[in-house]
Amino acid sequence: MKNILKFLILIFYLISIFYINNIIVLIMLILMNLLIMIFNKISLKGFFKNITLLLPFVIFTVLINCFIIDYKYAVFIGIRLILAYMISYLLSKMLTIKDAAIVIQRLLIPLKIFKIDNKKIGLIIFIALSIIPNVLNELQYKKYSIKSKSININLKNLFLIVKSVLVSMLIKVNEYENALVSKGYSGE
Repeated sequence: MKNILKFLILIFYLISIFYINNIIVLIMLILMNLLIMIFNKISLKGFFKNITLLLPFVIFTVLINCFIIDYKYAVFIGIRLILAYMISYLLSKMLTIKDAAIVIQRLLIPLKIFKIDNKKIGLIIFIALSIIPNVLNELQYKKYSIKSKSININLKNLFLIVKSVLVSMLIKVNEYENALVSKGYSGE
C-alpha cells in the first residue's frame, strides 16, 4: 500500500507541474525535489550525471520554443522538463522494478471487469523494465565489437546491429518469462 501511495503521489505531482504557471513556484519545486533526494539519501551525483545527458534535449526544446512561441514559454517548458525528469528519477530510486510492476498490477485490478488479466500486465511490465539494462549492455558490446574490428558504422551495419540486438532481446524476454512463470511469479 505504501508503494502505491508513493507511485500515485509522484504521478499526480508529475502531472500537476504542467499546470503551474509561476516560475518562482517551479524553481521552489526544483529545490524541494533536491531536498527530497537528500532526505531519501538518493545520490545527487548520479542525478546530476544523468541530467547532463538530458540537457541537450532540454536546450533544443527551449530554443525551438523560443523561436516558435516566446522565450517565457520556452523557459517554462525547460524547467518543467527538468522537473519531470527529477520526479521520474525519484520514482526510479524509490521503487524497485518489481515494486513498480506490482504497483501497476494492483492499480489495474479494475480491468478485471473487462476480463483483462492484470497479473499478465504486471509480468509484461516487470520483464520490460528488467530487460532495458540488458539491451543497453548488448548495444555497448556490439558497438565495441564493431570498433575493435575497425568496421565503419554506416546504415547497413547499424541495421545489422539493431537486428541482432532485437533478436537477442526477444530471446531473453522469452527466457525471463519462462523463468518467472516456472518460479511461480504471481506479482505479489
